[in-house]
Amino acid sequence: DGTSDMEQRFRAVAPLLVLTGANQVATAKTRVDASTGATPNYRTFLESELKGMQKSGGNYTCLKAQDPFTYFKQDWYGVKLSYLLNVEVGLKAGTTGIKVIAGDGFSTTLTLDEVSFTNPDELNTLLAWEKGEENKTGGKRQAIDDEEGPFRLVVPQAVVGPHGVGTDNWNRAVRMVRAIEVQPTPPGLPSV
Repeated sequence: DGTSDMEQRFRAVAPLLVLTGANQVATAKTRVDASTGATPNYRTFLESELKGMQKSGGNYTCLKAQDPFTYFKQDWYGVKLSYLLNVEVGLKAGTTGIKVIAGDGFSTTLTLDEVSFTNPDELNTLLAWEKGEENKTGGKRQAIDDEEGPFRLVVPQAVVGPHGVGTDNWNRAVRMVRAIEVQPTPPGLPSV
């Protein structure tokens, strides 16, 4: 049907926000799902569209949930997940959460409160595409590479600090984000 391999790979029959490469057609698309007739089944955003949205970010503290409980600080920048989902996509009543899905199949699920979360340092949950140097504030920024990107979920610590003080958050930093599933899946549609 003329769609690229990446778009084909992330076709599913649940409502999805699908992120595509920069070499796609220059418009967002809404399609009818062939197997269910559901419309809109998903919305596709180009990298350039996402990177053209208002950028937010700052110096995030990052703490792993398992030994050695690695703790570091790093600048992250991208679009606020709450803006992307509430304004650009328009979440419908009855939405209970969203599932962030990586190209390697890893995923995490966020509640709507976590999507809109702002921590004590006034940092938001981001769909990030730019980062700074570890343990430096205001250092040189660079686009994340293919091992992490093109997008990465960054959830701020609810309680800032290292192990024993801070909230684990880096275990939820899904890299290689490719799609965001809106939950619950509507009746009659299988999940991704």
